[in-house]
Amino acid sequence: MRDRRMLVRSLRGLYQRATAPWKSHLDRRYLTHAESAVMLSKLHDNLSSLRTRTRDQQDMLAATDRRVAESELAVTGLSERVAALEKDLRTHLVTLDTGIERLKDQTAEIRTEAAKGSALVAHEEPHALRKKLFESHRLALEGAEAIESLLQAELLLWQAIDAVDASRSEPESVGG
Repeated sequence: MRDRRMLVRSLRGLYQRATAPWKSHLDRRYLTHAESAVMLSKLHDNLSSLRTRTRDQQDMLAATDRRVAESELAVTGLSERVAALEKDLRTHLVTLDTGIERLKDQTAEIRTEAAKGSALVAHEEPHALRKKLFESHRLALEGAEAIESLLQAELLLWQAIDAVDASRSEPESVGG
């Protein structure tokens, strides 16, 4: 819209400059043949210049319209990619929630087993007790590693969510 206004202003200015010499001569009511020829030549040159500039500005407007259309296509593509990312993030969140619930259930089972084990410790021989102690320690380390892995995955997921939110809040410049 701004380009169209500039085109109209430019054309008005060219028209006024092209017709200004005629206005002063029209006041005299007559022109010599030489003056008429000079004025006609100037008017022809001004008209050619006006046509050339008009064509150039129309070409610029067409190029601007093409860039706008390309930008709209790019924005549509980006919107589709964001929607796909949101869908993937929701799926991952559900998977993580399921994993967290499973770990909570396993933790409760481990606590129950630990309570049973402490009751049995009093009746066990030292060698068997030592084997169970090492096995418990190994299981505790594996559980800790699994929880650490889950927490790292959750951290990455939240970072991805923050990145998507940040990209939605920042307008991207498209098409130069």
